[in-house]
Amino acid sequence: MPRSATNSILRPYRARLAAFGALSFLMGLVEAAFLVVITRSLITVTDTDTALDLPVLGDLDLSQAALVATVLVVARLALGLVVVRLQTGLTYRVNSALRRELGH
Repeated sequence: MPRSATNSILRPYRARLAAFGALSFLMGLVEAAFLVVITRSLITVTDTDTALDLPVLGDLDLSQAALVATVLVVARLALGLVVVRLQTGLTYRVNSALRRELGH
């Protein structure tokens, strides 16, 4: 499909595509933060320490780190649900528009 045809099809959905990309990126950041918290927590446990130092949050004990990890997992799940909803809606709208265009 020529580039101009692709642009004409996707032009009405630019905001949704941008939101999809931004939320997917944010979801990746949340997952990376979760992995950092878990890794630092495990290192702290193996060193028999009771506190861990996180880059943004500072010093936390293990129970606070577990709470932060839980919040990050819930945030990742919520973002994942929003991304799937956006993706499904976008797929439906683009396919419907293509079918309407081909039908005329």
